[in-house]
Amino acid sequence: VRIMAKFLSKTLSLYTFVPTGQEEKLPILADIRRRLEQKKGLFTGKDREDLDEFLRRIASKPLSLELLPKWIRAQFSELDGRVGAFIIVYTRGSKDSYINASQLKTALFDLEIADPIPGATRTDGADSTKTLPSAANYYVLADVIDTVKADAPVVFSWAFLVILVLVSLQLRRARDVALVMLPLLMALAWLAGFLYQANMKLNFYNMVLLPLLIGMGVDAGVHIIGRYREEGRGSLGGVMKDAGGAIIVAASTTAIGFGGVYYAKHIGLESMGTLAIVGILLTMLSSVLALPTFLWLIERMTEDSEASEASEASEAELPMEAGGRE
Repeated sequence: VRIMAKFLSKTLSLYTFVPTGQEEKLPILADIRRRLEQKKGLFTGKDREDLDEFLRRIASKPLSLELLPKWIRAQFSELDGRVGAFIIVYTRGSKDSYINASQLKTALFDLEIADPIPGATRTDGADSTKTLPSAANYYVLADVIDTVKADAPVVFSWAFLVILVLVSLQLRRARDVALVMLPLLMALAWLAGFLYQANMKLNFYNMVLLPLLIGMGVDAGVHIIGRYREEGRGSLGGVMKDAGGAIIVAASTTAIGFGGVYYAKHIGLESMGTLAIVGILLTMLSSVLALPTFLWLIERMTEDSEASEASEASEAELPMEAGGRE
């Protein structure tokens, strides 16, 4: 009831066009007609034509549904020929808002009213009610967003798991799998921070870009790791010169392509363009900056570890050689 009071503006039915109190009004109209007929001779020209038209329109008998113009009856006609079986409800507020659409759907989708049959009761003795269904195009918005909110976490979780399994089968080394996935997770974390700072939300327009970003991040990481494994340690500069340049070009052209959507005069498509540009650039940066940094750190730690082991081995050999000379 509170939601109805907030949003409902007016209702319209076929019976709205049928005046009430016709029995009281018809004698008054007849008296008006009689008085004008008596004065008709005083009018000439255009005034006389207007008076004749007015007299023609004054009702001389009750107006029923059957006498309504066809264009009015057509608005309330159903495919099976029934007329006047539904009403039109006008509501306030933007229907592009999910909150408004969801509240209206909850309040109006199935209306329970008292049974119009006097004295009708249910078998348990309670007053009988009747359910009236409603339809509106903005119900689709609420259904789509509810479905996305319910299914998206499950879909993306399974997608991420499948990608992780495929990358594991491809690289067959836990460290390399972690090196591919960690920059991707960093990019997604940066993107979440951007959305928070920009006060942007995921919707069913821009959400379709998340699989694209995950795929691009994984693809770039696999190419860099694969090339690095082929070239070996110490080849990081050459790997990034070749594979890194290709990743930058591919990401830039993709971002430019999606950037055209940013200028669309639609809030959903505009958010899609914004998320595409920012998400692709962040994914690219994590691939060409974070991943090489991790590889460089691993190289340094490996070199330090090998140097330390060599130093320990040489120190262990010195006493033995000194003992042999004695």
